[in-house]
Amino acid sequence: MNKGIATKELEVEEVELTAKILLISLLGMRIGILQEFRNLFLPPTKEEFDYILSLQKKLAKIFIKGLRV
Repeated sequence: MNKGIATKELEVEEVELTAKILLISLLGMRIGILQEFRNLFLPPTKEEFDYILSLQKKLAKIFIKGLRV
């Protein structure tokens, strides 16, 4: 985020809080998906990991687009 702010690509008032919101959202998504698979206490399988990662990337893309100037 700092790089995007420095290049004036992103507009963020509270960097630490914004980063924390994104991180919590990504972690919450992971927990929610693992609950969906009823696999909360075991490491995800390769397929589950790939699915979670693809959704997290989409969420991060949406989030960052919302911060663009």
